[in-house]
Amino acid sequence: MHLDDLHSLLGSNPSSPRLNNFLANLSDTPTGPQPDVKAYPDVLYHNYYDLGVSFCYTPAAGSSISARANPEDLVLDSIDIYHRSEEEVVPPRPGRLPKPTFDTFKGVPIEFPLVATTKDESSATTPLTSFILDAETIGKDLVGKLGEPTKKGGGTRGQDVYLEWAKLGIQIDLKDQGKEVTEEQKKRGLGGVWDKAAEWSWSCLKVFEKAA
Repeated sequence: MHLDDLHSLLGSNPSSPRLNNFLANLSDTPTGPQPDVKAYPDVLYHNYYDLGVSFCYTPAAGSSISARANPEDLVLDSIDIYHRSEEEVVPPRPGRLPKPTFDTFKGVPIEFPLVATTKDESSATTPLTSFILDAETIGKDLVGKLGEPTKKGGGTRGQDVYLEWAKLGIQIDLKDQGKEVTEEQKKRGLGGVWDKAAEWSWSCLKVFEKAA
């Protein structure tokens, strides 16, 4: 799958043929699965746990939203694509219903267009090549191929680290892998959260409108 395929879905409503075809192709069923709907005051989520994707809708007009909103009154604002490593798969406790969790997105790997993301780069003089986001991609792969993010944060109080590339219209979360800093890394002055995050796997890709 290509990142452009995901961007092309933005602005759709839940009954859009393009959106329904996308879900049907992922699930290999004629109509696609039914979502788990979560409504909040200003957004509504359609969660597809088995497919590893969540759609975030905002109201086409006004500022409030409900789980019973007409599909034509909703606009797809962003898409969350999930990746779950084997270490995160925890068997449910006996006698307890498992909490819904997202599987890895069925469309992985995802091909990216490599574009100029900083003022030092120029798409007019720099050849564009592709970058593939797959199950093995870690933090340093992202920065090495996409350049320094336009925004980054997290990494405190149990929050995932996030990296945003506004011109690409993406944010990628990196999940703490629980790996200890080696003695060699300590000798080199490494060990902060950003040093560690370079080796972390991605957990979520958020797709939204590209910045101008």
